Amino acid sequence: MEQTKLKNKIYYETHGHKNNPTLLLLHNIGLNHKTWQHQIKPLKKHYQLILTDLPEHGKSRKTQTEFNFQKTTKQLHKLINKLKTRKLTIIGQSLGGLVAQHYTNKHPNKINKLILIGTPSLHHQLDDYANTLIDIHTKAIQITPWEILKQ
Repeated sequence: MEQTKLKNKIYYETHGHKNNPTLLLLHNIGLNHKTWQHQIKPLKKHYQLILTDLPEHGKSRKTQTEFNFQKTTKQLHKLINKLKTRKLTIIGQSLGGLVAQHYTNKHPNKINKLILIGTPSLHHQLDDYANTLIDIHTKAIQITPWEILKQ
């Protein structure tokens, strides 16, 4: 298993043989690469797995700014190029699926398949929708259970 951060921005791990077809696994909001821990063992036999912590999540750099799909897409593209991946299948859950759709729209020649789990379709209101979810999540993690009970 390889683990590293790409220029201190995005944490990733790889599992499986690099000559196998590549699966990029993108997690849900508020989670991290460990979301996929139970899928690693059966999938790494047949695929090279790339698990990331999306920006502002897990071991990736925290910038205290709004989540940005364009910047995240650029970071993922740098990672994919660093790993010399020609074509890949992306599996994205919720926020990860939104990121996957942005990446697919920007780099369709890199995509073999796109698998979305619990993800709205990409449309013109995506940024507003996603930023609302992120704002709600950010506010929720800033409130302690005691503060909720006092309200």
